[in-house]
Amino acid sequence: MLQTLLEALALRGHDVSVVATDIPEAPPLTILNGVSIHSMPTSTAEVYLRSQRPDVIITHHERIPNTVRLARDLKSKWVFLVHNDDPANSST
Repeated sequence: MLQTLLEALALRGHDVSVVATDIPEAPPLTILNGVSIHSMPTSTAEVYLRSQRPDVIITHHERIPNTVRLARDLKSKWVFLVHNDDPANSST
């Protein structure tokens, strides 16, 4: 779901980056269908986002409090994405 949304934004010419945290086996940078995926520890993610000054930050679940604070500091918009990763509870 999220990848489809981000790819559509990239196709429309937006610069789309994902910050994936705490996935040590992931490469530092992957580009997938126009979406740059940056893997880094949580401890460096905020510094990276501050340096990029995004227009919009999309977050989910446990990251909401920090994301809202960061978005307010950067005067960025933020989106809370609700999703379900459990296929047994999926309606599709």
